[in-house]
Amino acid sequence: MNKKIVVNEIVLLAVIVERKRKDDLIAMLSEAGGQLINTMYGKGLVKAGYLREALGLVPEENRVIVTCLLPSEESAPMLDALIEKFGLDKPHAGAAFTVPVEKLSF
Repeated sequence: MNKKIVVNEIVLLAVIVERKRKDDLIAMLSEAGGQLINTMYGKGLVKAGYLREALGLVPEENRVIVTCLLPSEESAPMLDALIEKFGLDKPHAGAAFTVPVEKLSF
């Protein structure tokens, strides 16, 4: 008797955004079924020059990197929602990408 093993495909989603947007991002990932949500802090590469600081145009240097496991069928809608809500299609707004997970061991 052959048993068919059903494997639900999952992806690792990584998102880099401004730290002040962390709570919104985590709530969004949780609602979409994200599991094992992990948060790391980093610093962006954009530096404010003297003139920009004087004019109050200081870019957000502090970033948060959030990763989670997500069902693969949710990855495309999630990336679209991240672009819409966080403006990730604009320069210096952040980035998001997925990596397929073939095997996972606990």
